[in-house]
Amino acid sequence: MYLPDLAHSLANLGPTLVKLHHHPEALTIGSEAVTLYQKLAKANPDRYRAELSRSLDALSLAKAWSGRADAVPPDAPLPRWPIVKIIGPGDQQREPGEGQGADGLQGPLVMTFTARLPFPLGLADGGSYVFGVPGQWMTPDASDTFGDTAFVVIRLCNVTAPRGPWLPHAGEVLAKLYQLDSAPEVSELGQDDEAYEQWITLETPDARLDSDDSRDDGFTFHRCLEVLNRFLRAHYTIFRDTRVRPITTRDVGPVVFRGAYDAQTGREWHFIGPMVMHPDAYPRDPDHRDPHDSLDDLLASYKQLDLHPFLTSSEWLRRAEYARRYTGDNSAIIISLQISMESMLYRTFGMLLVDQGHTYAEISSRLGSTPGVKPLLVTILPELLGGRWDTKALDTPVGKYWHRLYRLRNQIVHRGHQATWAEAEAAYESYVDMREFINQRLWSNHRKYPRTLLIKIGDGGLERRGWNTRWIKEFRRNIASESGFFYLPKDLAGR
Repeated sequence: MYLPDLAHSLANLGPTLVKLHHHPEALTIGSEAVTLYQKLAKANPDRYRAELSRSLDALSLAKAWSGRADAVPPDAPLPRWPIVKIIGPGDQQREPGEGQGADGLQGPLVMTFTARLPFPLGLADGGSYVFGVPGQWMTPDASDTFGDTAFVVIRLCNVTAPRGPWLPHAGEVLAKLYQLDSAPEVSELGQDDEAYEQWITLETPDARLDSDDSRDDGFTFHRCLEVLNRFLRAHYTIFRDTRVRPITTRDVGPVVFRGAYDAQTGREWHFIGPMVMHPDAYPRDPDHRDPHDSLDDLLASYKQLDLHPFLTSSEWLRRAEYARRYTGDNSAIIISLQISMESMLYRTFGMLLVDQGHTYAEISSRLGSTPGVKPLLVTILPELLGGRWDTKALDTPVGKYWHRLYRLRNQIVHRGHQATWAEAEAAYESYVDMREFINQRLWSNHRKYPRTLLIKIGDGGLERRGWNTRWIKEFRRNIASESGFFYLPKDLAGR
């Protein structure tokens, strides 16, 4: 009866003991927590699988801190050669890449990936961590070279980088805005001479495991990234630094520096070159725009911020696209897309009622009494717009949306599912297809629901699709004389 509470207490006590440097006790407590969560997860996997994973991460890091000074876990699968020594500037008298590309290497390779983390870890410079990777080698000779167990080495490098003033131009800006004779003294705010950049390098054998994706040419990098993220999750479990989190390829910036060393001969590290990750991550500032060129549109948009029926959907889509392009937070992408789609579905229903001539009170009552997304999706909207709205038909926009976005969002929210990049991309594609399906249904019924079509698609959307027909243009001329916004219910718009 009290087993879950005991497991939770032990799981929290272990990291506390690590902080107090009581490493043997932390190992004992951590092992007990894992044992309890294994029993709980066996009986109720959906509820306790995530807790078991976190307790295993905490135990792994506790083992690391209880080991030697370099913090390599005592039971980790160590490589059969020394950790590679990176060639220093004094030993290297040639330009990067000259005579040391991958073509110059022979035999089995260990691939290396070096990047800057977007946050400091607060760990000693030069620390090394070696973690085993589950799976069997796909080639028999790999075990002779690398050992029976695959591994990923994580090595830390802290580079002193004193932080200048937080806002170096703040005084200049204030003086310019308010025509001051001299700038206020604010230049020292945020300065930190102890700041540093957190760099890491990840190393793993260039040999496939049966657990690697056979279609993935970048399997070594993705293997390293998976192990690094487990390490970062364990770090948070111990230190509770909210800045430290699992990262995506977006977090490491535009490039990662790739290298390799020969596992059998020489062990000299070779610089292969930068591996382009996301070129759009390079900082770019937008061009300066003259606000007077779009002043009327800007003011009109400002007036409609609390009225436009599809603005909420658009803003949540913007959040999803920001996460997709800049942060790579897959769960945030999926959750934001689902909020955007739900808002779109409900607001589409509301606008259809506007086209039918209902009042604001009537529309509010109908929306408030709608029992949920599924009845709206499979009953209400199909009756109004027609078309195939079958959530079980996986080859249709509705079926894809239901399984790739709606249900996936529920797994994240209710089960703590960690979404992958592939899942986020599939969810995004299903969102786009579902949005276009709704647009197509509106076009098929445009003479019945013209206001819904106009406010949802907009002038540009109509032109791009070739839908700005003579009938549409005539309808727009007819509503131009209306006193209120054309998309409001008739009693609010004064129609």
